[in-house]
Amino acid sequence: MAAHRKTCKRYDTPGDAHFLTFSCFRRLPLLDRDRSRGWLLQALRTGAMLHACVGMPW
Repeated sequence: MAAHRKTCKRYDTPGDAHFLTFSCFRRLPLLDRDRSRGWLLQALRTGAMLHACVGMPW
């Protein structure tokens, strides 16, 4: 039996805006401190243009 592969189209045009979403490993509260959130924001700003970000509690 052949494995079924998803056939969704992906577009990656340089200069276009992208949407990124993720959750922490095993939903651990890894971003519960200001310092940790600051490190994440600093990493996101490196090499990319960050238009907006939203942090939501679980």
